[in-house]
Amino acid sequence: MTVFKASDSKLFLKLSEKFIFFGFYGGGENGHSSSSSSSESHEGGRGGHGHGHEGRPRPPRPPLRPRPSREKTNCPADWMLFKRSQGNWCVQVFVGTMTQYQAEPLCVAQGAVLYGLQNDDERMRMADTFYWTDGQATGTDGFAWGPPLHGGPPQPDGAVNSWGQNYFQSIFTDYRVFRQKDFLLTLNDLSAQIPFEDIHEDYEFDEFANNLKAMPKAPYLILYDSSNIDVVLNHVCNLQFIPNTLQRLVAVAFDEKSEMILRKNYPEIPNVLINLKPIVDSMDPKKQNRGYLVYTLALVVHAKICASLAARGIDFWSMHQDTLWTQNFDMMNVEDRYPDANMLFDTIGNENPSYDRMRDWVCGATFFVRGNPTTFQFFRQLESYMLSYQSPDSSIMTYLCGHHHYKCEFLPQWMVSSFNYFEGPRENVPVLIQLDGGKKPGESKMDVLKRGHFVFRNQNGTCNERSFHKLR
Repeated sequence: MTVFKASDSKLFLKLSEKFIFFGFYGGGENGHSSSSSSSESHEGGRGGHGHGHEGRPRPPRPPLRPRPSREKTNCPADWMLFKRSQGNWCVQVFVGTMTQYQAEPLCVAQGAVLYGLQNDDERMRMADTFYWTDGQATGTDGFAWGPPLHGGPPQPDGAVNSWGQNYFQSIFTDYRVFRQKDFLLTLNDLSAQIPFEDIHEDYEFDEFANNLKAMPKAPYLILYDSSNIDVVLNHVCNLQFIPNTLQRLVAVAFDEKSEMILRKNYPEIPNVLINLKPIVDSMDPKKQNRGYLVYTLALVVHAKICASLAARGIDFWSMHQDTLWTQNFDMMNVEDRYPDANMLFDTIGNENPSYDRMRDWVCGATFFVRGNPTTFQFFRQLESYMLSYQSPDSSIMTYLCGHHHYKCEFLPQWMVSSFNYFEGPRENVPVLIQLDGGKKPGESKMDVLKRGHFVFRNQNGTCNERSFHKLR
């Protein structure tokens, strides 16, 4: 099942192959089955290996009866109590359209597990968590009436067809398919405006690639635009105090304004423009899923850039400007540790055992590419899949890495981690930590960095070495 929000519709619930994701934790009093016990010394009451008081040794006490776990009777705010045969559970409904595999780690981040509904009472209580946008559950104002089906009245009319399916349900199922098709058609139209050949054969990009090829070590490639140029400048200050690191940084800008800002502040950083702004500006501001379309277009262009560099035989690292460097990653010579691998990928998760089943799931924020025909094929195939399926690049990378001829290896999480690090035990500080989460409503990525005290650039544009040394 899946849940969606629509500004002009009264309905919030529909049936599909995907999921509403529910956070469940339960069992004992503290969220899991447990029994209370007490510990004491059995050597005369003093503990350790002493001999106790003088006189006869006391007979051993009979073993304590295990105390049954107390039944959970209340839940935290915003969680519902579900009474089940295997124990009571606290349940939370989170709104989102995603697959089971995407929902599971999000539930884990809440300290819960993904689960399903077991009976009609639970289904009704879940339905009661949704509301009507106009405050009432009757009327048809705001409904988008579809065309007549099979010569009948305009749909949805609430009737049941000969296959036992409610037309109302059918309309919304068809609408989901329509939205996905519309998204992919639009994405393909946008991608066609900047084909691979235009990037690969561009004179300025060719000069940029030649600079990368001449570098003694694989460059650190970042992509950016005006929405995150402040994060890029902060990232440069993070690298400023790590020997032999800033010399490896290279950048691709997606609009002229951000490209000029970086070039003005750091002219020594190889920097090239692939201008997506005219393409983005051509989109209707009210286009459904516009923000996600822009984001996915950037991922598609990223795949084209990677393919072009791989075709030239250039080894490189793809990185993010919101990644914190806590140590000198350059000195580790990571790519030399995996001489037989074509690609090295970071993964999602942390040290919690709950992530064990998701081992080798690509995060995609930090990865190394050994430029050759095989990796060129990998990124061309990645682009093709993104234009055919509404799926993030990391999921497709995970799938493609299942084909052994691509020779993917996965970086340990003590070395490179995502925001999942902050949700785990934090026993070891990774060398690189990407802040791909933690945003509160209305916050920018720079706001997240400020809240975490991860700002390395002073207001006057100078870099703050003290902030870097305090990072760990």
